[in-house]
Amino acid sequence: MRYADPYAVAGQWYKGNLHTHTTQSDGRLAPEQVVAWYDQNGYDFVAITDHDTFLDPTPLQGATRMTLIPGFEFSRGVIAEAHMLCLGVRQVYGGSYQEVLNFTRALGGMAILCHPNWVREDLWSPDLMVELHDYAGIEIYNHVINRLPGRALATDDWDAMLTRGYPIWGYANQDAHRPEDFGHAWNMVLSPTATISDLLYHLEKGHCYGSTGLVFADIGMRDGTIQIRLEDEAEIRFVGPGGQVLGTASGRQASWLPDGQSYIRVEAENAAGQRAWSQPFWRLSE
Repeated sequence: MRYADPYAVAGQWYKGNLHTHTTQSDGRLAPEQVVAWYDQNGYDFVAITDHDTFLDPTPLQGATRMTLIPGFEFSRGVIAEAHMLCLGVRQVYGGSYQEVLNFTRALGGMAILCHPNWVREDLWSPDLMVELHDYAGIEIYNHVINRLPGRALATDDWDAMLTRGYPIWGYANQDAHRPEDFGHAWNMVLSPTATISDLLYHLEKGHCYGSTGLVFADIGMRDGTIQIRLEDEAEIRFVGPGGQVLGTASGRQASWLPDGQSYIRVEAENAAGQRAWSQPFWRLSE
C-alpha cells in the first residue's frame, strides 16, 4: 500500500507568513514597517494581504532581501463573515465565494480559507467548504484569534474535510495587525527557489508545513514509513481519519508505518506549547 509523500521534492526550506495587514486596511504598522520587521527577523517571504485592498509590493521590494507576495484578503468589508486569502494576484475583485475562487485561479493565484473558527464555530463549516472548489486549503492555525472571539486552532475542521476525502492543505498564519501579533506562526516551504512563482507552486502542492515555533529537521517517507526528526524535544502525534490519534512518541524523532488509513498527518508540541503540523500523507489508489 503506497502513500503520497508531500515532501518528496528537491529544494530548501523557506520561512514566511501569508496573512499580514498594514495601515492600508486595519493594521497598525505602515507597509514599510511591516516589511522591515519580517526582514530583520529572518523571514524569507511575506504576503501583505490587506482587507479588500491591493497594496502593490513592488516599490517595497528594493528595501528587502525577502520575496514579497502580492495579494489581498477577501472580506467584503464585513467583519463577522468568512474570509479568504487571494495570493499571487494584483487586483481586487468580488462576487460570491466561488466567483472569487474562480477569479483567483484564472489570474494564476492561489486561495486559502481564513480562520474557520473565528467568531463562531461554523464560520467556515465543512458543509460549506465542500461546496467550493479551487482553493488550496485552510488556516489550521490563525494566531490573532487568540485575542479575539473564537478558536485559533482549526485542525478539527481540517480532519473533517480530510476524512471526507477532500485533499486540502493546512497553513499556519499570524494574521498580523498589531506589533504583538508578529512572529507567532509561519509556514516552512520546500522549494528550489524563493521566487513568487516557485513559492506559490510549492505552497499549493502542499510541500510545506505550519509552525508556531517547532522545526522539522527532516520529514518524509522512507521505505513506506513516515519518518520525522525535530530540532527540539516534543510530544509527537500521528493523526488519522476522524482526527484519531493513531500513535504517539516523545523525543526528537519518530516513525510510523501506515496501516491502510486514507491519510496520516503528523503534529508535534513541546513543553512550551510550540507546535508544528505536517501536511497529510495520502493513500494512493492501487
